[in-house]
Amino acid sequence: MDVLEAIVLVNDMVVDSSSRRNDAWPELDDLSAISSSFYRDTDIAEGYGDSALEMELYRLSIEKTRNLVSSGDLQRQLGFLPSMREIEVLPVIYRDRADFVEKILDSIRSSPKNAGISTELHRQLNGFTQSLNVLPDALQNFALFAFRGFYYQELAHLTSASYMPHSWRSGIIRSQLNRSVSRFADVAIGAGEKVRSKLQAAINDEFGAQVISANFPLIASFVIGQASRRSDLLRTAVEIRDSAKATAFRAWVYEMERRIRNEQDLDKVKQAQDELTTLVRELEVDLGLQRKPTQEMTLTLALPLPLTPSIERTLHVSSPAWVRRVLRRRTHLVFLRELAQESISLPPFVRSYQMLKL
Repeated sequence: MDVLEAIVLVNDMVVDSSSRRNDAWPELDDLSAISSSFYRDTDIAEGYGDSALEMELYRLSIEKTRNLVSSGDLQRQLGFLPSMREIEVLPVIYRDRADFVEKILDSIRSSPKNAGISTELHRQLNGFTQSLNVLPDALQNFALFAFRGFYYQELAHLTSASYMPHSWRSGIIRSQLNRSVSRFADVAIGAGEKVRSKLQAAINDEFGAQVISANFPLIASFVIGQASRRSDLLRTAVEIRDSAKATAFRAWVYEMERRIRNEQDLDKVKQAQDELTTLVRELEVDLGLQRKPTQEMTLTLALPLPLTPSIERTLHVSSPAWVRRVLRRRTHLVFLRELAQESISLPPFVRSYQMLKL
């Protein structure tokens, strides 16, 4: 699910292979080569050739995971998942602690000069995994899953790259950051998700119960809605990525994030926020979730005769249609508008995935 979103939203993506012996998505390698070579599967830390540095990344990850467990945040984050059964679909590496440790050590053992570092890391990892024995199995699995997320976060910080965490890791990582991190991409996609959320709330309110509750990841649900079978998902995501509308949306998002990062052209950033607000409002008006915005005008009526009193009337006039037409012509907004419109009729990703043919 998160890979599909990354394909559409990210200009260049790298998947770390340090804990794997095989490529994560061989098909994506081929699709990337045909497209714009946006994807790489590689051992990122190995490029630095410094095992002591990688050892420090693992030490920080152990420390943050222990803080997560001792504070109770790990258990709280687990409670946010749609179902405890989700833990069962984690990769095997997160359900076998011995294998988990061995795969991490493999990335350090490649050189004989790292023998001392490998021994010390082995000791630390064994101590860490054994300390998880007091937790239920599901929570142990989730702790290892969180640990790897912290490693990727530290690695991304080291390489000055943006880390797009698995959706189940997002809350975990945010809980351990000293400073919250927000991306304009999240703001834009969040705006598109508001339309379905408001419609969902209105329906639940009408029923007096939570009849619609499934999480709806906007991009992934849109991608799977265009695919006819599971084996087509990556190809479909790349086709959407390469469309003119998605390309323009991505360029717009990156430009806004550059301005925010450099704290410049703030009027442009505010204009972008206003565009998102207007887009959501127009969609809500179309769905009857909000009244049409109006402007107040005073109309004076009078006969062209002396001493004839004039009559004043206050009228409320709907916003002109050209405002909506202009928004629809903006390519990046067309893409976001289509996502939001499709979100109303499409089932959530989880439901679609269960129904999709292999």
